[in-house]
Amino acid sequence: MELKPSATYTEVKNAYLRLKRLYASETSIISPISDEFSKRKRNEILRKLEKAYTTLTAYMEFQRKRQKESGDSDSPDPNREPETSEDYKFTGPILRNVRRKLKIQIFDVTLETKIRKDLLKAIEQEIFEELPSEAYLRAHLRNYAKYLGLNPRKVADDYLSAFNKWKKENRPDS
Repeated sequence: MELKPSATYTEVKNAYLRLKRLYASETSIISPISDEFSKRKRNEILRKLEKAYTTLTAYMEFQRKRQKESGDSDSPDPNREPETSEDYKFTGPILRNVRRKLKIQIFDVTLETKIRKDLLKAIEQEIFEELPSEAYLRAHLRNYAKYLGLNPRKVADDYLSAFNKWKKENRPDS
């Protein structure tokens, strides 16, 4: 994954997502050399990538816990990812900020998750009147959160609480 030993959790996740997108399908970057990167070889690379990512994040979590237990909680922890904090309230603009922080274009999200671009924009901008019913919205939110590496249940619950509040205020007969 070509990371520095001092890489933060966000840097690890960015590298992982970038490589996963690169090897997951026939991208324009790989197509000229597709003879060298057969689907079988790409799948092998993806398995190794998953293992490396899982190992690195588990090690980082272990280090974080060890640091916390040693009482060194005053020093900043570069491996902590604030976007997954259970105290955090996920909204559309926050999801957009996480996506941008990860340097992911909305088009890439669309390709990977199969969520329409206009729907992703409505989610991020909280244009509630353009969103589908709660069941479909929950599925899209969970899918989007998973793609961003966030807790899907927490993201969906937080977002839907705002959506349902809006719905109650704007559609009393629903």
